[in-house]
Amino acid sequence: MSVSFMAALLLCSSAHHAHGQSHDGGATLRITDADGDPATAMVVPKGVPVEFVARATDAEGTPIPVEWRTEPAGVLRIEPGTNGRVTVTPLRDVFDDPRRHEPTARVQACTPTLCAAITITVVPDIAGRWPTTLDVEGLIIAHSERRNLVFNQRGRDVTFDPEPTEPADPARLATIRIEGTRLRLVRTGTIMTVFDGRLNSRTSANGRWASSRGYHGSWRADKAP
Repeated sequence: MSVSFMAALLLCSSAHHAHGQSHDGGATLRITDADGDPATAMVVPKGVPVEFVARATDAEGTPIPVEWRTEPAGVLRIEPGTNGRVTVTPLRDVFDDPRRHEPTARVQACTPTLCAAITITVVPDIAGRWPTTLDVEGLIIAHSERRNLVFNQRGRDVTFDPEPTEPADPARLATIRIEGTRLRLVRTGTIMTVFDGRLNSRTSANGRWASSRGYHGSWRADKAP
């Protein structure tokens, strides 16, 4: 650990310190995402790199360098770049935790007098194609249907078209949310009224479904290679 970074840790306790931004007299420090928006907390899929930028100035407005660190160790990999940039890659998700808790870690940027931090929670990366079997219940003759669902993931929210072979229609899109290993429908779209379940692994899931067309049953899916 460098001398300047040790000094930052000691001096941060006397300066104002907040998630994403900090100030000490005329000096300022703030963390933004790659688009320049303030960053305080974020949910990121395992293995998906995300970039942040720390912008620090002294009392005269002159840019000053920052040093990056993360805690606890082992949850995130940080790769500092130039001009206050850092690339953060999550290394662990709920399936790496024996208690099945979502890993959470802090990423901190420090100058000799200021520190600012963001919190990152890691979820499984389930983006991709999931061949899915929908078992239809309540019929005299057992019936199952196959769907090649494509999951598009943003943080914990995963959006998909329940009828991928039909002409595209944004109103039809449904969104499920990852909560630990649980999957919960948070946006129904025009077809799905229920699509809840659980991740058994990063590549296997099952649950219950129901549609606005009056059908319902169970579903199971395995992620395509």
